[in-house]
Amino acid sequence: MFKQGKLEYELLVMLITIVATSAVIFTLVRADIIKIKPSSQEVNLLNVDFLPYPSEGTLLVKEFQFCGDVDEQFRCVNAKKEFWRGEEVHFRFVVESSSMNNKVQLLQNYRIKGPDGTVLLEIDDTRNLLFDQETVKKTEKVYFKDSFITERGDPLGVYTVEIVIYNSLFDKRVTLKKEVVVDG
Repeated sequence: MFKQGKLEYELLVMLITIVATSAVIFTLVRADIIKIKPSSQEVNLLNVDFLPYPSEGTLLVKEFQFCGDVDEQFRCVNAKKEFWRGEEVHFRFVVESSSMNNKVQLLQNYRIKGPDGTVLLEIDDTRNLLFDQETVKKTEKVYFKDSFITERGDPLGVYTVEIVIYNSLFDKRVTLKKEVVVDG
């Protein structure tokens, strides 16, 4: 009877050792201390939210504007909230993001909904890094601009632009909804 209890104890110790070692290795990989070689297929191996690894950092969308145009320095030319049907609607915004290991990585997706709530345009770049840069700063300001054109047959009314910014280093996501009026 004593030998059977010793075997169960040894198995329990071995299981705890395996789990603890795996948790330490996953934490070191997630903290980018241990580098893994990328493969040809993208597999999210480190979806380990069960580990006690804090997801710190900030991700904020600031200074959003609808504009008649946005120049090369991301300045808004003719800021406005009403556009004519068929006119090009430009928008710009600034994202403030924390860096991790001297890197900032951001993805941007957006969706445009018509006055009746139907999705007219959806841009989903969840697999493409839109901004990937080395930095020495703790937080980095990243400037974005984009535009869309309302068609002549589109309904008049209030359109909603939903922007989703994702920081893949911190696994943080922020969504911003803004409304713009399209008149005849």
